[in-house]
Amino acid sequence: MWHVALLGLGYLNLYTVPVAFVVTLPAIATSYAEARVVFGNIKQAAAESNALARRPGLLGGLMAGLIAAELAALLVVKGLYPDGGHDYYTHYFYYFEAVIENHGLWPNNVWYHYYYDKGAGLYFLGILLTDPLAPQLVTFTFFTAAASALYLTLRKIAPGTLWALIGLIQFISIYIYTPGSALIYSVNGGWGEFEKTHEIIAALVIAAFWMAIETLSSIGEHRRLWLIATSTTIISAVLVNVTM
Repeated sequence: MWHVALLGLGYLNLYTVPVAFVVTLPAIATSYAEARVVFGNIKQAAAESNALARRPGLLGGLMAGLIAAELAALLVVKGLYPDGGHDYYTHYFYYFEAVIENHGLWPNNVWYHYYYDKGAGLYFLGILLTDPLAPQLVTFTFFTAAASALYLTLRKIAPGTLWALIGLIQFISIYIYTPGSALIYSVNGGWGEFEKTHEIIAALVIAAFWMAIETLSSIGEHRRLWLIATSTTIISAVLVNVTM
């Protein structure tokens, strides 16, 4: 929904700092009560996971600790520290910069990225609210959501086992160090750059797969809600990167 709304604001040339605050602050305020419920559920789920971890011994707890350490490492390496290779700094970055300078999405001097990245609305919103390094933080947030969706999917496939934790460890670990095999990538930033939209797309694909499973396994009102969520996720993926 944010991607759709921000696409509209971009075409109206409303990518300005005041507008960014006007659309963001009410969303934060109205989300507070729901966020409390969500974090309460996370706390309860963590407690249940700890109880389950005690059954097979310390293995489950150690794996959960490893996942937390991996996420912290990923945040430092990809989320906070300035990253990005030759590909990003030769054209992606300049397109994002041009959009912010022009306050809108209409084709600019980096014209070909209009057809490729005009749907990266949350990147533009993040830059307006913070600084040009915002895209990698936005991507890290999407990655965390994707990891959660992957965990829930694997838990549904293999309930009562450690396979969900194993899958999560593998998923996070491959993103921490990503030199790539081709020489041009290994010496110029590697793959898995959080400044680009590729990893947001990966997160949306994982989310759509998870939501589709939930849609097919639900009934009644819950099925309708899951179907809406799945549809909006697919629409968002197409908006972020039309090549999807």
